[in-house]
Amino acid sequence: MSGESERSEIHVDEDWKSKVKAEDAAFDEQLRQAESSSQGDPSMGTFPPADFAGLVMMLSTQAMVGLGFVPMPGQNQPSKNLGMAKYFIDLLAMLEDKTKNKLSREENNLLIETLHQLRMGFVQASQN
Repeated sequence: MSGESERSEIHVDEDWKSKVKAEDAAFDEQLRQAESSSQGDPSMGTFPPADFAGLVMMLSTQAMVGLGFVPMPGQNQPSKNLGMAKYFIDLLAMLEDKTKNKLSREENNLLIETLHQLRMGFVQASQN
């Protein structure tokens, strides 16, 4: 080495924020186009609106599958998986705890009644 210290140059690109914003805007536009084109795409299916009741029903359906009340998709006969049922019941109980005093009366009643029915079903399934 010749005794001179090596200096690294730092190049500051002042325009990076505008580049990132432009990339974000382009991505958002691509996403909007994909969403609008998929609305007419039958492979995307039709789904109900995403709401609290739909979430509760989705989780409770999985619990009912675990309880053996409903067959798994593609199966003719239901089979019990109490561990799976307990997991989904526990998820609903956690949801109840985390949303306490934040739900409408109808949403709260739906969650309470669903949990009650699933817990009673769990007791019944455990005894058989």
